[in-house]
Amino acid sequence: MRIIVSGSTRRQHRRTPAGAATIAALAFVLVAGAACDRNPPAPAARESLDRSGGATLATVRTIEVEENDAVVNVTPRLRADPRGGFLVFDQRESQIRHYSSAGKLLWFAGRRGDGPGEFRSVAGAARMPSGEIVAIDREGRLTFFDADGRQVLRTTETKLARVTDLEVVDASTLLISGVGDGGDDGPRLHVWNVAADTITTAFFAPSAHQKNKVAAGAMGFVMAAVRGDTLAATFGSSDTIYFFTRDGRDAGRVALNSRHFRPAPEAGADGATLTDRPKQAEWLSRFDIVADVDWLPDGGLLIAYQSIEPRAAMDRRWHLLGQDRAGVRRFEVRDVSSLVVGTDPVSGTVIFVPADADAPNRWAVARLPAHPPVPANR
Repeated sequence: MRIIVSGSTRRQHRRTPAGAATIAALAFVLVAGAACDRNPPAPAARESLDRSGGATLATVRTIEVEENDAVVNVTPRLRADPRGGFLVFDQRESQIRHYSSAGKLLWFAGRRGDGPGEFRSVAGAARMPSGEIVAIDREGRLTFFDADGRQVLRTTETKLARVTDLEVVDASTLLISGVGDGGDDGPRLHVWNVAADTITTAFFAPSAHQKNKVAAGAMGFVMAAVRGDTLAATFGSSDTIYFFTRDGRDAGRVALNSRHFRPAPEAGADGATLTDRPKQAEWLSRFDIVADVDWLPDGGLLIAYQSIEPRAAMDRRWHLLGQDRAGVRRFEVRDVSSLVVGTDPVSGTVIFVPADADAPNRWAVARLPAHPPVPANR
């Protein structure tokens, strides 16, 4: 899972201050995670309870993540590496890394810049079936590394902007979430042919259909997940999961079956709200933001969403919702952590930074709950 990291860290020497003054800048703040002053500790996942009082997550183990002078975890996001361990990309550090399952640093690559193997802000990374590593910059440049991240094999420009997600569909196809020639109201999912270095099809234009254009602009990021021939996609300000075939044909949709999720209001916000940080925080605290979606091992769906605290620092709280494709709710976990790093959908676990951690270099692995299904809309 490519969880959007909107968390905090005490590593002030690595901090990038927030200060979004426009809708586009505010969207980047939400995607990249600009709140850097750690909020008061959220309940640890092993202590989280649902409304019935039952424990919802069980911590399996903790991981001490290795660092050195060249590698510091600031905004880590991870996915399980099919060759073992975790493939991590850090937006703030413009770096990708490979860790063992025990947290040992196996290799790292990338740095800030515009040259080969450099990133302004890495937005996604994954391993191809060939073993190569592919990574993408927020501004749309693809970089292919060898299997150990030691050598840049090639780079290519996709001409996409504000990229938020990268998925490997198969040996010759990538799925990229970003803004293309159609702008904000145009298609957000782009199928990339690796051999031809071109977009073969583009689809999913959720922003054009949102009533609250301000919220759609501020939270206008798309995330997607691939399972077999089906894609599941979310849009930050929408309370819906959208399904497509691999070639972009509509395959249905289902609403989030959440007890707690607060959709964006139909009314927008004025210019003063978007340029004044305390007003930004207060406005954003009125509704929740869909952060990501992933498939669970049995074909269910895991949705991550965030609540923003009504303070100028815009601290986040993470929540996890499990439901099936028909909309039957399986579980809902509130206040998992202030920083979720990712999930391993194969093992059905979520990885997060514990509330008592000083920085995101200690992770907790928790097993997702297996509660009996709850009928839709209950």
